[in-house]
Amino acid sequence: VPAGVRRLSESFNAALSERNVDKAQRLAAELANSRLFSLRAYAEPEGAATSSGGALPEESLLVSLTLQAGGSRSCGPLRLVMPRTACIADLKDETLLVFGLPPAIQRCMADGQLLGNERIFDELTKTKELKVLTYLVTSNPEHWPPKKDHLEQLKAAVRAERDRQVIRREDSEYDEGSAGSVGPSQPQQPEVEEEPGWSCPQCTFRNEPVRPGCQMCGGARPPDYEVPAELQAEEEQRQLKLHGEFLKFTERERERNFRELMNLTQGSLIPVPAQQGFECPICLCDVGGDDDDGDGIRGLRLRECGHEVCENCLRDHALNSDRLPVICPCEPCQQTVTEAELKELLTDEQLARLQRLGLRQAEAVITNAFHCVTPNCEAFVELVDNVNEFECEVCQEHNCVTCRASHKDLTCQQYQDDLRRRAENDENAKLGLQKLEDMLQSGEAMKCPKCQVFLSKREGCDWLMCSVCRTEICWATRGPRWGPGGQGDTSGGCRCRVNNKRCHPNCMNCH
Repeated sequence: VPAGVRRLSESFNAALSERNVDKAQRLAAELANSRLFSLRAYAEPEGAATSSGGALPEESLLVSLTLQAGGSRSCGPLRLVMPRTACIADLKDETLLVFGLPPAIQRCMADGQLLGNERIFDELTKTKELKVLTYLVTSNPEHWPPKKDHLEQLKAAVRAERDRQVIRREDSEYDEGSAGSVGPSQPQQPEVEEEPGWSCPQCTFRNEPVRPGCQMCGGARPPDYEVPAELQAEEEQRQLKLHGEFLKFTERERERNFRELMNLTQGSLIPVPAQQGFECPICLCDVGGDDDDGDGIRGLRLRECGHEVCENCLRDHALNSDRLPVICPCEPCQQTVTEAELKELLTDEQLARLQRLGLRQAEAVITNAFHCVTPNCEAFVELVDNVNEFECEVCQEHNCVTCRASHKDLTCQQYQDDLRRRAENDENAKLGLQKLEDMLQSGEAMKCPKCQVFLSKREGCDWLMCSVCRTEICWATRGPRWGPGGQGDTSGGCRCRVNNKRCHPNCMNCH
């Protein structure tokens, strides 16, 4: 501390001890003009005046300082002697020097009002005591805890500024050795640039300008606060950027979900990841997963049941299967290998063989199936009532169900007459006629009782109609169904259901 200030302080303390009010007031004014304060608890000696009394100099007051952090912990009150011409910035500087608390984390309040750095004590109270609550904001990692080097720099800057003020005061006041009160003009306060933002009216926390609510307590932003135009533009740009990033993220997620859905729909093979090696339950070999283990073998997981087998075993199982769909090779599982999985696993020729096998199985279990009469055609149809001919959708050839032959542009009678004529010289025609005779002898076919055309019957009831003369026939009796009068005439025909008797022991309902 400069020698001049030390002398003033010693004289001021002596005046207080001697109860010399005039001298104490004059020396207090000198100390106030020096702008160098000491933050020490003001001890009230017995009989000394307090904030409610009048012992303090007129140019000084008693500051009751309470420090609070986190809304719960508090320290104080500390009673300090400060000049009335001091401001909140001076109080923050003293708190920095004594307690090591940076001004950036200090928020001062008096009578429930947040105080700016430029507020002077004399404007805040006309009494001898000023109660100040300093709230310490320690949530910002940039300011708390402070780095030791930075803290020392702040303290050095405050001390240097006060030394310069003392030197200026000594040059103007003590050159003549005068101790009188001159009362020079107050040195101009350095302009303190206030951090941009707004202070929460509830907890006094300083928030960023564009923040709509308090970061500490969640309180609303003051309605009269206006966000600076340049910051508002920056915030709009930031929001647009965030919105663009959100749209890109949404698009990526949509594409990923679409790919997963397509994979599920297509039902392609699911490789087992490389890190999930397993032992194939068929060949008992160790399988490395998606990437082969040096033998070129992949591990596959079946979609329907989730069983894991090696690719070779699944392919061999499919090739040796005697049925379609192919069943899971892991016994006793009865789930199937999907067609999409087989398509990816087998070659086109191997898959075609399995499909032909499946067609033969389907034809065998359908009772009214009719195989195309064209040689080497593997197509078949499921017949319905009143259908006696059709065109194969595979080979595009005509099929007659009655004759079990192909005779496009010919009736059944014309075909059979032509077959008899050609049978004399044509070996193929002779074989065809012989086939009809064999069918007639075995009961698989009959001659129409009216036009003598060969007829055959598929599964179903015993009623059928000649495709040539349209005569209704009873298959069980191999004769006409009705008498000469036509439908409903029971004077002739098979007389089925007359007197509740069937026309033949093997009759299966001839209508």
